Amino acid sequence: MTAVWLTDDDAPPAPGAATPGKRYLLERRQAFAGSDRRRQRAGELADEIERLVGPEDLIEARRQVCPSKTVAISMALLVPRAHTAEIKARLTRVEPDVRILLNGPWPPYSFVAIG
Repeated sequence: MTAVWLTDDDAPPAPGAATPGKRYLLERRQAFAGSDRRRQRAGELADEIERLVGPEDLIEARRQVCPSKTVAISMALLVPRAHTAEIKARLTRVEPDVRILLNGPWPPYSFVAIG
């Protein structure tokens, strides 16, 4: 499952600055603040997705929050094959700032560790 950002709006434009150095620092501060907001929002969305799947159906979850500027989360959810259609229906929802892409079912080999 992948959730991609629909907007690239982190924050309003940085305020004008008298010098190029100050303008650069204000823009960097604003970029970091936007990045922190996106990471927090993506973490909340991942928590909500795991909650919607439910503890009775979620065997294991792997998540990567904000792996790129355009991707909010990349998740792998290990669930019983018999419940995949019902779980997909629970996860189909409209979010104003992200698009959730569901795919699978896939073999559970990504949840196996050697050693």
